[in-house]
Amino acid sequence: MVRPLSRFVDVRPGEGRALLLASGCFLLLLFANGVLRSLRDGLPDVDDMPWLFTGTFVTTLLAVPAYLWLVARFPRRRIVTVAYVALAASLLLFAAAHRAGADGRAFAAAFWVWFSTLNVLVVALFWSLAADVFGAARGSRLFAAVAMGGTLGALLGATFTTRWSSRLGAEGLLLLAAAVLLACRFVVAALLRATADWPARTPHDDRRAAIGGALLDGARQVARRPYLRGVAAQVLCLTAVATFSYMLKAHVVRAEAGTALERVARFARVDAVACALELLLQLFLTGPLLRRGGLVWGLRSLPALSLVSCAALAAVPTLAMLGLVEGLRRAVQYAVYRPARELLFTVVPPLETYGAKGCIDTFIYRGGDVLTVWAADGLVASGAGATGLALAGVPVAAAWYALAGWLAREQRSLAAAPPASPPPAPLLPEGQPA
Repeated sequence: MVRPLSRFVDVRPGEGRALLLASGCFLLLLFANGVLRSLRDGLPDVDDMPWLFTGTFVTTLLAVPAYLWLVARFPRRRIVTVAYVALAASLLLFAAAHRAGADGRAFAAAFWVWFSTLNVLVVALFWSLAADVFGAARGSRLFAAVAMGGTLGALLGATFTTRWSSRLGAEGLLLLAAAVLLACRFVVAALLRATADWPARTPHDDRRAAIGGALLDGARQVARRPYLRGVAAQVLCLTAVATFSYMLKAHVVRAEAGTALERVARFARVDAVACALELLLQLFLTGPLLRRGGLVWGLRSLPALSLVSCAALAAVPTLAMLGLVEGLRRAVQYAVYRPARELLFTVVPPLETYGAKGCIDTFIYRGGDVLTVWAADGLVASGAGATGLALAGVPVAAAWYALAGWLAREQRSLAAAPPASPPPAPLLPEGQPA
């Protein structure tokens, strides 16, 4: 089954089943994500974007502690199950509310904030599991193929929504996404069974046990370790570019499409074009780039493109240029940059793979959203215009490019370091059995 992929991916004996299951799980996850993202962006117009992003950040402050509590107390295989089942259940609640007649501005704002909070967390959880299962060596060879499955899922989700949104309506799309997320839970279970005999990343790691730790250990690790602070800084750079692009796209589409379902279909068509370009890049570029150019080229791909795109938008601030830049940015982000970024977490302990990564990909990411959207609002109010906003991104992209080189060197150093010794056994009170 994996023989056709061997032309593009360095898959080795014993890895084919796990690769197909991981790619299939990510396909289902991003299929549901693509349906829900188009639905979110196409619901009745909510003009005040800064307040929506702020509401998302506040909701993230509540969601991240709950996620870290799960990480500390449940085995890793159960964390994914609980998260996907809970997300599917919340979709059923939204579908029931929509059936009861809740389809106005309040419903649109609630769904926008809810989806923007949880979609980042759920995708981050999948990549935490992938980093934990595949490790650094396998990840460098196979993450491009795993990401390819997600891109195909996003393409199918956007195409499906374009064709069927008017027939199914918001309620039907919500129910479909809930069913797909429940299916992800069973694929994850099969992936864990297929890799049960694979060695752990460290000699003393027990995947069947809870990771443990205090509630805020992940955040503390980000604050203490320069490596994790560097990962967090590049996420801030990423979200600054992504939030600016999203706001421009939202204004363009809402100006051209009238009804909510027309907007859903329009957003889905934009996503479908970007996903098709992503798939081509993943087939022909990502794998060879990571194998031959190394991690540094993967990490620098998106900031380099951001530098060029900011300059292009500053020189030619037109809608056609914006559409070209948005498509290229998303394609490079998910086809090349994202697999490279996930390799950064294959060389850290499980607590950081799940806890610190969850904190970075949610709290840091959404905090960057809030800072960016209010800063952009202030620049627009001061009369900067599209050219001024584009030029403001140039120093951010330049710093991001330099940071990518440092992170690649640190990841290589950590991957070559010997495994850490097991922690000392705790001292027990006298007379208590060990």
